[in-house]
This record gives sequence, structure tokens and C-alpha cells, in this order.
Amino acid sequence: MTKIWKSVQGYSAKLIGEDRAKDFVALLKDCWNGKVLLHKVFWIYGAAVSFVLSVLFVFPMTVTGGRLGQSLALLVISPYVVWVLKSIWASVENIENDEFKGIPKVYLSLAAKVAAVLGGLNFFLALFG
Repeated sequence: MTKIWKSVQGYSAKLIGEDRAKDFVALLKDCWNGKVLLHKVFWIYGAAVSFVLSVLFVFPMTVTGGRLGQSLALLVISPYVVWVLKSIWASVENIENDEFKGIPKVYLSLAAKVAAVLGGLNFFLALFG
């Protein structure tokens, strides 16, 4: 896993600079390891950023590139989807209110399964539909 984080930091450093890249990778690692509060990971990265990626990347590729463009766009953002689902799962016990601990894991496991099935169906339909 260390090689992956180093390569992410290397690519990020080219885009945003070395110091910001270190902070960015530290945030990615903290989310991945469940050190960030669940509501932040779920709503900011799981909902808002996923929506923005879909609007800015998947939708234009679908419109201009058709099925192949949509498949390529979904394939490119798949690592992000895997990261965000794993981060949400890891952060599930990191909740401010103790009376909800344990409960979200049931809902999140169901949501992750539904997301995986729908994502697979989307790839299938994009390629063969």
C-alpha cells in the first residue's frame, strides 16, 4: 500500500506542489484508515465529490463519447469509488454520538453492496446496452 500512496503523492506533487501533496495524501490515508469522522467522509467525499466527478467527467464523456466514453470515464474514476467506499466503511465507528455506534455498519454494508451492483450494471449497460 505504501507504493500506492507514494505514487499518488508523486503525481499530486506535480499538480499542486510538494507540501500540498503531502497534506493531501495524509488526508487520503486518514480517511482510508477511519480516522476522519463518518459524516465528513460520507457527505463530503462520498456524496459531494462523487457528484462533482460525475458532472464534470462522466457526463461529458457520455455525451461526447457514447458508451465507450462512459465506460472509460467510469473506469478512470473507479479507484476513487473504491477509496471512498473503503473510507466510509473504515470510518463507520468514528461517530461523535455514541448511541449510534454499530448501527451505521448495517446500513453502510447494504449501501456498499447496492453501489457495487449498480456500478457493475452501469459498466455492463455502457458496454453492451
